[in-house]
Amino acid sequence: MDQLSQIATFVKVVEAGGFSAAARELGVAPSVVTAHVQSLEKRLGARLLNRNTRHVAATEAGIVYYRRCTDLLKRFEEAEEAIGSIQRIPTGSLRINASMLVPHLINPVISRYGAKYPEVSVRLTVTGQMVDLIDENYDLGVRHKVPASPSVVVRKLAEYRFVVCGSPHYFKRRKAPATPAELAEHNCLIYTDSGHGERWPVFEAHEQVPLKGNLYSNDILSLIEAAESGLGITVAPDFALKESVGAGRLIPVLSDYTTRSFPITLMYPQRGSHPAKVRIFVEMLADHLRQNMPGSQSAWVLGTGA
Repeated sequence: MDQLSQIATFVKVVEAGGFSAAARELGVAPSVVTAHVQSLEKRLGARLLNRNTRHVAATEAGIVYYRRCTDLLKRFEEAEEAIGSIQRIPTGSLRINASMLVPHLINPVISRYGAKYPEVSVRLTVTGQMVDLIDENYDLGVRHKVPASPSVVVRKLAEYRFVVCGSPHYFKRRKAPATPAELAEHNCLIYTDSGHGERWPVFEAHEQVPLKGNLYSNDILSLIEAAESGLGITVAPDFALKESVGAGRLIPVLSDYTTRSFPITLMYPQRGSHPAKVRIFVEMLADHLRQNMPGSQSAWVLGTGA
């Protein structure tokens, strides 16, 4: 039998002045009230109430116990209210792990979130490789691919495509590749955290092309800047190249071949309910991607499955 229920029942009997009155206020049968009080007295080894047919009064031990129990129940209620507040109002620290490719995609959301909810401290960590969200105490992970780990819950937020590109200056010196196979003749700038080594597995219905080049980096922005300067050809997500391509600093090539789409995924370490700081950030991120990326998913509720 739940000890807290026994305590609450005892307190109600004292305050109501009887078992029947307490049962009516609690919405239970009088026998339930009697059983709770008897179990409590048996466990404590002390009589808490003196009873007769017309009146119930607390014993000396009962008075002492009642005072302590009312304080206990008040603290318990305050604890539940505090948790409820956390579930409703964003507070505390929001720890996010992101892959190297996506920070500038989510930075506008972080800025708006921080301005709207100043009581939350957002801590963004960018890593090339996926980390263990549970062991490293992250609330969320935002990655540019689906993780292999079965220990996290994954949701797809949006889709993107890779773009192969080089600068106008580079293509004045070298003829732009007409097929993926011709990339082997070019200086390719390689992203080292792709998990595919010196290959770009971005072409639909074509074999992966082995590549070579003189710049390797796990920082996609460094590769994009190097490509803009004319060093060589690189590949990056379309969302990371939007500004460079729009300004004419980079020219897409092989667009007819790069037809595969890839997911932007959001991961969280457990199912179930999540505090407001997590839920609201996810809603803001989903809304931002829906407005700025094709193939974005509708906002969804955390904890609805694997």
